[in-house]
Amino acid sequence: MHGPPAAVITHIHLYHCDHLGTPLALIDPLGKIDWHIELDPWGSCIREYNPNHLHQPIRMQGQHLDEESGLFYNRHRYYDPALGRYIRPTNEHQFKSSSDR
Repeated sequence: MHGPPAAVITHIHLYHCDHLGTPLALIDPLGKIDWHIELDPWGSCIREYNPNHLHQPIRMQGQHLDEESGLFYNRHRYYDPALGRYIRPTNEHQFKSSSDR
């Protein structure tokens, strides 16, 4: 290959979160809002502003949006914001340590 290497473009955004740590907006270095979301109390999206199609999968505390299912993955199980609950109960065996026996 000849010529200069391709430029790497990095876009930096600041997360604006609520008191629980839920991202509500992504702001660029100039202070422009590039992504914004309004959620109901259970985490369902009421309205989303995303004109640049940014990939922002972080939702409520510790949850990542699974775009295929619309569910939020939360460490060991899935949360359904439309129902306001997890789709499976906690498996208490997966959290027990040897000192719990």
